[in-house]
Amino acid sequence: MMRRTLLLLALCAGPVLADDGKVEVVPVPALPGEVPAGSPEDQVLWRDARDAMVQGNETVRQANMALYDLRYAQLDLDQLEKGATPADAERLRAIRSRLEGPARALDLAMPRGPLGRCRYELLYFEQSMSGEPGSELAERLPAKRAEAQKCKEDHLKVVATLGPALKEVRAALAEVAPEIRQRMAAHSAKPASAKEAPTRPAASP
Repeated sequence: MMRRTLLLLALCAGPVLADDGKVEVVPVPALPGEVPAGSPEDQVLWRDARDAMVQGNETVRQANMALYDLRYAQLDLDQLEKGATPADAERLRAIRSRLEGPARALDLAMPRGPLGRCRYELLYFEQSMSGEPGSELAERLPAKRAEAQKCKEDHLKVVATLGPALKEVRAALAEVAPEIRQRMAAHSAKPASAKEAPTRPAASP
């Protein structure tokens, strides 16, 4: 049981390779095309739910990386805005504005809820698929089938909504990141006295 659980958790955390549509019934499915024992309809649902979870989890992972990059771009802008000339300040505000819309859309599209539980729902569904007729596992199959279906739909929704928002953020970052890096390099090259520009007290008459 432990080995089956670990295999399923690892599978849901990594990318699924494309297969040719054929399925192979194996005791512990772990590779594309491998499915547990059960009816053909349940095997297709299990496979599709598994693939949707992998795609959804990968989309969330990439979105978190994009949020990380956004945060550091914003920190760079904070640094550049200190002591900027009026012209530079206006340009930096334009760069910040370019990032704000996509960043807000990405944050709104991020899933909030117990999606992580779906990996266990799929495991419970798999267990019920192989239950003996009349057993407790077999009796709970309709409920576990419905849970697997919902998990598939929830993760497909993540891909459909978060994916486009992620694409927009990456496009915005690709547009402004070169200029931010160039400005940060020039900023770092300035003498410390020029960066801090302390105000000197007025000379005594």
